[in-house]
Amino acid sequence: MMLLPETCPVCNCYRVQPVLDEMRISASRNGEAHDVGGLLAFACEDKAHIFFVRVADLESAPTEKRIVTGQLS
Repeated sequence: MMLLPETCPVCNCYRVQPVLDEMRISASRNGEAHDVGGLLAFACEDKAHIFFVRVADLESAPTEKRIVTGQLS
């Protein structure tokens, strides 16, 4: 089971939505783009902050815990 983030890590907004399920994420290093796998993008609805969470962190969270601001609480 995958648990989604409950709050935005920037402003603690409780309205967080996934951003484009099929989004391709890449990073540039020395002018070369490299695909980055294993990340999901989210945005808060209040201020439109965008943040990334590793899929492995969402999948490994215990069912009684929730991911909040990137840490287990």
